[in-house]
Amino acid sequence: MATAYAANEAGLKSVGIIRGEKLPQLSKTLLNATTFGMQLIFVTREAYRDKVQLQQQFDEPGYLWLGEGGYGATGAKGAAEIGKLYNLNNYTLIVAAVGTGTMLAGLILSANATQEVIGISAMKGNEQLERQIKEMIAPASTSTFTILHSYHFGGFGKHPQALIDSMNDSYQQYHLPLDIVYTGKTFYAIKDLAEKGYFSNRDKIVMIHSGGLQGNRSLGEKVLAF
Repeated sequence: MATAYAANEAGLKSVGIIRGEKLPQLSKTLLNATTFGMQLIFVTREAYRDKVQLQQQFDEPGYLWLGEGGYGATGAKGAAEIGKLYNLNNYTLIVAAVGTGTMLAGLILSANATQEVIGISAMKGNEQLERQIKEMIAPASTSTFTILHSYHFGGFGKHPQALIDSMNDSYQQYHLPLDIVYTGKTFYAIKDLAEKGYFSNRDKIVMIHSGGLQGNRSLGEKVLAF
């Protein structure tokens, strides 16, 4: 949806390659994308896995291909701009959710050599993340990073009651809206790690809220407190 919005604002046409068969009723996110002028092309899950073949099949002159989550060195360079939104010198740890790793790679690029970047993986068993991130940042970064893989709550998009309760509690205490895919799990991880003594008393943590709130619209009414 963000790509559709950005393209519409820039006066560009956009096409979205969607994994899976078209359902009788589009999700709210896909509906929003169409309101911003995005053309949707649905392909099978098997076909979606072969990105090279997809590009060969649907490529047109003048197309700029964007991977999932903006994946790639160019996407990481863009995500590095996030570092300009806060004073790096105020923090020792930068924590964010991880999907493709592109945003985290950008945060690593913008961090200084004394900071550590911690990613909370939203996917189960995505052990290739470290390698992919190293490929996006090499050889430009001197910052260290860590990916934690134990806060996925069962897998990508999974949202058991424990996560819902944590999100509602965070909103009631801090008026902080979180989403079930990314930021809810990240904020939960930070609190859990703090309680377990993972951080030192000298650490100053900044969490990057990466959005994704539209994912909550898949929930029923009154599930969340916001």
